[in-house]
Amino acid sequence: MQFMSSRFVYWASTGIFGLVFTVGGAANVLGFEEPAQGLRHLGFPAYLGLFLGAAQLFAVGAVLAPGLPLLKEWAYAGLCFLLMGAAYAHLRSGDPLEAIVLPLFVWGAGACSYLSRPPERRLA
Repeated sequence: MQFMSSRFVYWASTGIFGLVFTVGGAANVLGFEEPAQGLRHLGFPAYLGLFLGAAQLFAVGAVLAPGLPLLKEWAYAGLCFLLMGAAYAHLRSGDPLEAIVLPLFVWGAGACSYLSRPPERRLA
């Protein structure tokens, strides 16, 4: 049995990707103060958190659900654009390197998840 099979890579990277967005999305939807402060720090209104959180949760649902290959494509794209925007916003706000690199690490997990998807989760 090969440890680093594509299914293992897919589920490990999808687990990281999904966990980050589930926790972050839920924190935004539930109105926790820390994500709201983070948005304000980056120059965005705190009320944007509810929209972003709901979008993240719906996107994670699309990525994890069986079938729906076209919706998965859009979900992966949306989450990856969000991560690139987060890295850029942290860069422009003068945040430390780790604040810039973390979204890029999660982007990498998303890229691994996307590229290692089993055939039944791909758009024909």
